[in-house]
Formats: sequence, structure tokens, C-alpha cells
Amino acid sequence: MMEKDLKVGTRTFVHCPTEELYKKVLEIGDKCGYTWYSNESFLTKDKDWWCFGKDTCVNLVWGVRFPIKEVPADKIIMTAEEFLALHEFDNKKVYYRGVPGRGNEIIGALEELGGITECPKIQEVYADSLYFIDKYGFICEYHNKSLVAWLVQQAFTEAFIPGVSKETLTIEGIEYLREDVENALKDLKPVK
Repeated sequence: MMEKDLKVGTRTFVHCPTEELYKKVLEIGDKCGYTWYSNESFLTKDKDWWCFGKDTCVNLVWGVRFPIKEVPADKIIMTAEEFLALHEFDNKKVYYRGVPGRGNEIIGALEELGGITECPKIQEVYADSLYFIDKYGFICEYHNKSLVAWLVQQAFTEAFIPGVSKETLTIEGIEYLREDVENALKDLKPVK
């Protein structure tokens, strides 16, 4: 998404009655290139929903937020659900199984497809979970045994991250794994 992809104008305020909806709305605003009035990223100040709580309204174009009662009368108030539906993501309908130690690669692959992550990239992902992009463009994780994971497996295509390539060494025309050669050399004693 880019700035032109934001489907609301300067007169629209989005009502976010929960912190979860507030964060999702701000992430879409950030993905579209907008910031707070102070030029700070929406993502650096997304924890202040509590200031107005369930009355929080945000204008993504102006980069401001007000309690719902203080939104000027000539402005439009849209629900967060309406806003999210308006910005539904053209999902690639793929999912990844968790592979321990390869979290950055899995999350990175989903980000390359346009997914938005709600947390920093992580090395640790869970082998018993599926990772995919939801209809709003957010990267989600669900346990393999959940109904959502089952539905994802029925409707989406499983994608695979490439295997880790292993460095090799060629000695007298024979190729060996570098790791095996280094392990074998550890037991050798140098010639004096």
C-alpha cells in the first residue's frame, strides 16, 4: 500500500473502540505512508489508545486523534470495522508452517507478499503453528489444531521457505560439508 491507497479523506475520522482495532487502523495508515501530526510514525505511538479509550477517533490524513464527542460536526465518523473492510488486502492465500529458528525468514516472506506484522520479527516461531496474511493484510499465527488453521489449510496453499544452503569445501576433487571438515580437524594434532 502507498499513500494513494488510503481510501478515506481529510474529513474522515475512524472510531476505534478497542486497542486492537486502533492498532490495526494505525498500521494501515503507516503502510499507506501517513504519520502523526508530529511526523512520528503511527507505529511508535500506537500504545496511547487508553487516553480516550473506547471513545478514540483517529484521522489518518491529519495524523490526529480526538474523543468521539470532540470530533467536529462537519466531519465523517467511520467505524474501524468499516475502515478495515474498505482496506481489505488482496491476499495471496499462502501459509507457512512454523520452522524453529527461521522466524525472520517466515515473517520476511509474508512481508514481501505485503503482510503487516504486529510485532518485531522473531527468530522463534512455533512448529505447531501456521503463519499467514489475513484479509486486512496482517500477519497472523494460529495453532495447527485450531479451527482457523484447519480452514486456512483448506483454502490456502502451503508455501515453503528455501532450505538453508550448507557451505562446502572441495579437497582433491571431492566435495565435503565445511562443518564436517571443521569438526574432523578439531581432533587433529598439529605436526611439530
